[in-house]
Amino acid sequence: MCSWNWRKLLKLHPIAHPLILYIIGNGPDTSLWFDNWHPDGPICVKWSSRVIYDSGLQKKAKVNSIVHGDQWVWPCSMSINLLEIKNHMPSYNPNSSLEDCIKWLPTLDGIYSVASTMASLKTPHPLVPWFELVWYSHNIPRMSFILWLAIKGRLSTLDSVHLYNPHVGTLCVLCSSSPETHAYLCF
Repeated sequence: MCSWNWRKLLKLHPIAHPLILYIIGNGPDTSLWFDNWHPDGPICVKWSSRVIYDSGLQKKAKVNSIVHGDQWVWPCSMSINLLEIKNHMPSYNPNSSLEDCIKWLPTLDGIYSVASTMASLKTPHPLVPWFELVWYSHNIPRMSFILWLAIKGRLSTLDSVHLYNPHVGTLCVLCSSSPETHAYLCF
């Protein structure tokens, strides 16, 4: 049974898979149909699975099944899709003396790093107008966090606690005269 972390990581597979580029050497480690080695991306994504049938190769075929020596050699077929794949092959020839190489596309050097992964998966959001008010250079992190929660309306005030536990009173514990809400406490 997979752990929760592994299940969450596997859900990111469709997002992270296009960020990996395979540089073909002798080709025994790279999937012919499913890995990102072709200039147009994974073959199974751009073309239908019909191209697998038309090629006469297995679904589990590796790139080395179309590499002979240092040349690309596809099986003969009249399939238009297969002809298009052949016409858009990588500009380099495979090198049978080298292993396949995996390149991480978000970095210039092709080496994986957690920072580059976070940068590529994170969607940029514009800064809110009150950002400098809360997160200034000499802030006290705890106070900034509480202020941030207050601005977002996420403090555990008695009016919000009352929704989950009706036995809790809603009067302010400081003055006992008004209901405790965000607006009453902070603004």
